[in-house]
Amino acid sequence: MADKIKKFFKKKTADAKFKLAGPGHKLTEETVPQKITSSGSSYTPVPRSEPSTESRQAAAAALARLGEQRKDHVGFNT
Repeated sequence: MADKIKKFFKKKTADAKFKLAGPGHKLTEETVPQKITSSGSSYTPVPRSEPSTESRQAAAAALARLGEQRKDHVGFNT
């Protein structure tokens, strides 16, 4: 029973790997498939605004907590 389950999952993972590999081609084909190129220059990042006072205060509190944690665990290698 366990062997059947192992074979089933091996087959499923192999099928998934083949699907992720992309479309196949015959070795006897003369033509070279054209690669799809995407224009990466069309991406423009959205300008970000300044963080609010609440988010600045939350960041400062988080940094203070991290600073306290590091002081407490100076002697340990964790």
